[in-house]
Amino acid sequence: MPASTHAIAATIDHTWLPEWPLQDMSDDDVATKPTQLCTEAKTHGFAAVCVRPAHVAACVALLGGSTVQVATVIGFPQHKVTLGDEQQAPTIGSVYLEDKLAEIKHAIADGATELDVVWDVGAFLTGADLGRVEGTLAELKAYKAAAGDTPIKLIVEIDLLPELYHPLAAELCAKVGLAMIKTSTGYVQGGTGATVAAIAAFKQGLGDKYPAVGIKASGGVKTPAQAKAMVAAGANRIGTSNGVALL
Repeated sequence: MPASTHAIAATIDHTWLPEWPLQDMSDDDVATKPTQLCTEAKTHGFAAVCVRPAHVAACVALLGGSTVQVATVIGFPQHKVTLGDEQQAPTIGSVYLEDKLAEIKHAIADGATELDVVWDVGAFLTGADLGRVEGTLAELKAYKAAAGDTPIKLIVEIDLLPELYHPLAAELCAKVGLAMIKTSTGYVQGGTGATVAAIAAFKQGLGDKYPAVGIKASGGVKTPAQAKAMVAAGANRIGTSNGVALL
């Protein structure tokens, strides 16, 4: 594998996050998908697999002894939504906090080693409009307390978060001690998903003060050129369901 390809592979979270509950897959396909995902991740040297909570335990068993991490999503939407609907009334991340905290604890008990947690963007925007961020900080601190030492990647859904708040989102993420900030769920139809501009804005918010906080580009990253552009802009991870084809 060429060195440049290996470098990109090492950033990839090999992702399988189908709409839920599963309807368009046979039982055999559902049973074999985690094996395929984990085998590909080990073969290509991906950073992690990223799956729904129901598949964590299977992936942990399949990846035992490897360096591939098992990431799962918390407070993740079950079905895709449209950008227009979300701009009118955001639903992404609007799961009750206590339910997210329970998901975190369950995922860790199943062996998850990374957590991609969906931020309640609507609640943040309400607080920001009022000049307050205390509620957001309390939400993020609760995630961190529930996760303990398990790294959290905070999904901020940049299609719903005005650009002027992108640096602030990264700064709040860092202040609470979360591991990464992530661009999107990939579930907002009609949105841009990850952009180089958003990665740059996150970098601006982190500045020189928070060098340990990573950035994950996720949503619509399908080509080598896109992946390389995200990494060049400052992304440490690439979330994609097209990892093998991308390489």
